[in-house]
Amino acid sequence: LAKMIKNLIHHYENGVFKKTTYRIVPDEKIEPVGEVLFKPKMIDMIYEDNVREAISLLLNKAKNSTINMLFSGTAGAGKTTTAQMFSAETGKPFIYLTGSMETKKIRDMLLNAKENSIVLIDEIHNLPTKIAEIIYPAVQDGEIYKNGERIKLKNLMFIGTTTEPQFLPKPLLARFNLIEFEELSDEKIGELLKVKGCDEKVIGYLLNYTKNIRTINLLLEMMKLYGGINEQNLVKVFKLKKINLYSGTSHNQDRYLAILKKSHKSLGLRSLAIQLQKSEDYIKGEIEPDLIRKNLVIVTSRGR
Repeated sequence: LAKMIKNLIHHYENGVFKKTTYRIVPDEKIEPVGEVLFKPKMIDMIYEDNVREAISLLLNKAKNSTINMLFSGTAGAGKTTTAQMFSAETGKPFIYLTGSMETKKIRDMLLNAKENSIVLIDEIHNLPTKIAEIIYPAVQDGEIYKNGERIKLKNLMFIGTTTEPQFLPKPLLARFNLIEFEELSDEKIGELLKVKGCDEKVIGYLLNYTKNIRTINLLLEMMKLYGGINEQNLVKVFKLKKINLYSGTSHNQDRYLAILKKSHKSLGLRSLAIQLQKSEDYIKGEIEPDLIRKNLVIVTSRGR
């Protein structure tokens, strides 16, 4: 509003007001986009052996050339952190994009990206149509369209993350080197948690609840707020977050299971979302993965 008022021009003739016009001014100059990251490094990352080998090969190539990658896997598998690791290891500036950003902002960010930047497109399968129209030619041809003009980008490298690669258009999918992040074994997660200061008992309780590394890290940070990572503070955090220490299920997961048991039949995702008053994405990303892993829920074409 302030910008509009600033550019309003009032016209007078012989002291009598005639009309108001709006002065068109060039867009404000945007500073070069891209943040240089220094961590995490490859040595900090935990992967299953075959995934580590694939990432190592692509990382070596990315240090000397541009390569587009698609990281597929469940929520909390380390996809975003791995993208940041590529930036830290290669020294290439890091840019984060998501479909919730405005179309103009995304276009301006790409046009003003620092040369050789790594652009992370989070949950690329969920991009709105307007955003996809910008992203797809940027990934496929390294260019962008603005006011009917084709503009070449500055040698950008794209990394997409997705939980559902099957929903990407095949021509776009073909432009990516796909890495499927496997769920870490209990042993691998245990190694990671020991480094973070967890004893065997704490590790047992955490793994009984989830194998989502992102969720585990949040729980560890909350334990630190209580004074440190130990069993006593884990109990406090679980109580605060409404997680059953023994069953390893959260309050929302218990509600989800209760609805299924009461129905005595398969329920669709939409029906569950309405009854739980949660979004379908939240249910698929936060509630269901660990229930499916524990064989408490089966997902079929007819429902849950």
